[in-house]
Parts: sequence; C-alpha cells; structure tokens
Amino acid sequence: MGTVRMSDTLTHIRNCMAVKRCVARLRITSANVSLARALNRAGYSPGFCITHDLAPGGRQRRCLRLELRRADAPPAMRSLVPASRPGLRVQASAASLRPSVYCNGMAIISTAKGMLTGSLASRLGIGGEVVCHVV
Repeated sequence: MGTVRMSDTLTHIRNCMAVKRCVARLRITSANVSLARALNRAGYSPGFCITHDLAPGGRQRRCLRLELRRADAPPAMRSLVPASRPGLRVQASAASLRPSVYCNGMAIISTAKGMLTGSLASRLGIGGEVVCHVV
C-alpha cells in the first residue's frame, strides 16, 4: 500500500475542484512535482510550492501545495481525465500530438524530459505516455 499512483493524485485534484477548494495538498513525488510544473506552465494552475505541514502526532511533513485557482477567480480546469492506467498504457508519438485532437483542452505527456504538455512535446519532437487530458 506504499505506492502512490498518478491516478490517486488526479482523483485528489478532481475532488478538490469539485468542492471548490483553492489549493490541493499532494504528496511529494517527482511525478507530482513534474505534473504541477506542467499545469503551471500551461496556465491551468496559478502556482505551486513545497511546504511543511503538521501531520497527526505533531510531526512535520513536507507536502506539495498546488493552487487550483485564485480566491476571486473561477478555476481554469473543468475536468482532469486520466488516460493511462496500469492495465492499459496509452503511448503517443510526436506526430500524433495535434492540438485538434484534444479540442479546447490539452494532454499531459510523460516523456524522457519530464511531464510536458502535448503541444510542447510535439514542438520538441518527442512522444511518450499520455498521463491525462485537461479540459
């Protein structure tokens, strides 16, 4: 039970958006930091930072605070749909990452250079695993 999957992170972000929270607190993993960086670069998140919170028992725990929206603005993301799952990994080449495929949203791609948006990955000419679609 010690594994932290990307689907858990995406579900946590979706739940925070559903109850209209401004900030989602996530565990610190390299994948979560890379996802937060990609959402920030694309303009879907105003910012993110690593903070120290108090865990039960008085211990300090580091966590990743991902801002979903400003207090006076509506959220930029409407939905966050996972594409890959453990039983079915979705791969995409650089040629198949056209913006028209994702309509008004974008795809988050896990590449050798970290998690990138679909448009940035196609500009760099690299493909990878499609982690999720952001609308």
